[in-house]
Order: sequence, then structure tokens, then C-alpha cells
Amino acid sequence: MGKAAKCLHRGQPVTDMTLRPRWHLINRLSLWLWGLLVASAAVADPTAELVARLDANTSLEGRFSQEVRGSDGMTLQRTEGRFWAARPERFRWEVKGRFAQLLVSDGTRIWHYDPDLQQVIVRPYAGRLTETPALLLSGGSASIREAFRVVRTETSHGQEAGFTLYPRQQDGLIEALELVFSGDHLQRMRVWDGLGQMTLFEFSELRLNPTLDPGLFVFEPPPGTDVIADG
Repeated sequence: MGKAAKCLHRGQPVTDMTLRPRWHLINRLSLWLWGLLVASAAVADPTAELVARLDANTSLEGRFSQEVRGSDGMTLQRTEGRFWAARPERFRWEVKGRFAQLLVSDGTRIWHYDPDLQQVIVRPYAGRLTETPALLLSGGSASIREAFRVVRTETSHGQEAGFTLYPRQQDGLIEALELVFSGDHLQRMRVWDGLGQMTLFEFSELRLNPTLDPGLFVFEPPPGTDVIADG
């Protein structure tokens, strides 16, 4: 169309020069819409979003409070303690006080130590995320995808991000669990088990990506401890 077009626009001939800016605008709008669709597709994968949030921290430490509630909503137990996590798949979870417990993973084995019973159970790690939800903080993305179906959930606070995880294999141990983030920080986790109980974990004093002593993820049973191999 080197010559003026036969159609008129507001009484003026439409030429290549008048059409070109409009095509530039259409191209920009098309690119913007395509980018929006791509971004929407990425956000539509809640597993990818959850994994990205967890993978942003190569190490993590902080404090937690833990409350177990029965099927009637009554509180059955309250405990607190500290935890340390480092990727890949290393974890230390210390419950203090009357119900003291220690859970340690070096990525190959898991030690579950009960000082009152003077007993430690040793199991292969084997990605046991459904048995030990705390290991989510140090587990890999492949393990999460394999073990859970992830759904993005609404929270009561607009700046929080919630994710509900449903085990792909229903073994009765866990019915569902929920992770809630506030910004880059994991704020709380709730776990529902096959007995109708709900355990609430609330996290505080979090440190993101600290340098952790490798010795935190090794357990040596104290003298006199019964060692039970499970698997």
C-alpha cells in the first residue's frame, strides 16, 4: 500500500504511515497478553510455587511451638523447641521439656531418639515426607511432587501464601498438611492425621541461609541407649 488507501478515516486517507503506529500498539498488546498468559500458567502450578519458596533457603534455623488438638478441638499437648535444616535432606528437630524428643536426618538415615525411654529408632531416609512432615523443610522438589498433590489455598491474611498438601498414597498417617508463608518466612504448619487430630506448628526467630555446623545432622546414641533398626 504505497498509495493512499481508498477508505477514509475521519475524512483523511489511511496510509502506511498512519497504520504503522497502530500495528506497533497491537504487537505490544499481543506480547503483553502472551506474557500474562505465561505468568498465569506458572502461578497455576502450586507445586512449583511451593518448591520455589522452599528452595530459596539452602539452610534454615529457628524456634517452634507445637500444639496437638483432638478431633473435638481440645488441646491434648503443647511443646516447643528448636530446629535446623540444610539442603539436601538434612534436618535436626529438638522438642524440649516434658515430652522431649530428637529427630535427626543426615540425608541417608533418620534417628528418632526418646530420652525418657532411652531408645533410638534408626530408619532409612527414603523420602519419608508423609511420615515426618518436618522434613519438608529440607526435602527436594522431586520428593514433594512424588509424595503430595499440592493445592494453593486462601488464608485469612492477604499477604500470606497458603499451600495444602494431600498425600498421593493414603496410608492413614497423614490426611493433609498445610504450609503458610508470610513473605519469605514459613509462619506455620498444620498436620491432620488419620485419627482426626490436628497438630499446629508455629515458627519464630527464623534465620534464613545461616552457616550450620555439619555435626548438627549426625547422631551418636548415648551409652545405654537401645538402638532399634527399622527397615
